[in-house]
Amino acid sequence: MRFSTEHIKMISEMFPDCPKSDLDRFIFNAERLELDPLLGQIQLISRRYRDKNDKWHINHQTLLGRDAYRILADRTMELDGSETVPQFGEDGRLSAAKSTVWRKCKSHPFHETLFLQEYSSELSPFWRGKPITMLSKVAEAQALRKAFPSLLTGTYAVEEFDAPIDRETGEITEETTKPPSTPA
Repeated sequence: MRFSTEHIKMISEMFPDCPKSDLDRFIFNAERLELDPLLGQIQLISRRYRDKNDKWHINHQTLLGRDAYRILADRTMELDGSETVPQFGEDGRLSAAKSTVWRKCKSHPFHETLFLQEYSSELSPFWRGKPITMLSKVAEAQALRKAFPSLLTGTYAVEEFDAPIDRETGEITEETTKPPSTPA
């Protein structure tokens, strides 16, 4: 899929402070994956990080929504269903989510179990307010990545990042001394 000049202009206007090289990479990935940023299927996130000299830098990263994973897997005509089930501990509290993905061309399903303690963050309003939804989305995205590695390797779902997002700037702020990797 190639975006029209008008479509690219609208996408560019969404990210006025983004360097052209990062925006070009984002548009390339959106076209390559045939996902539309205007529909929120693929997103460009600004991540701030501190270097060893305590100086802030910005890294732009392409992330997919969980629904984009579903769209991409469905396009293969090989997706034969998925199921994600939250799991609760003896105390009745959410402890994990297990996702299963079936492919028509494989004899066994792909499973992924994620534990809340590894993903939850008190800093993120989404994880704090909807932990079952968020953990289920991440488990499903990881199971889909496992089931469709040639299609989804190197991609990450927005929900996998539990760092807080600044509501004014849309930036994910991290206290780290090295830049995050840039998948997709």
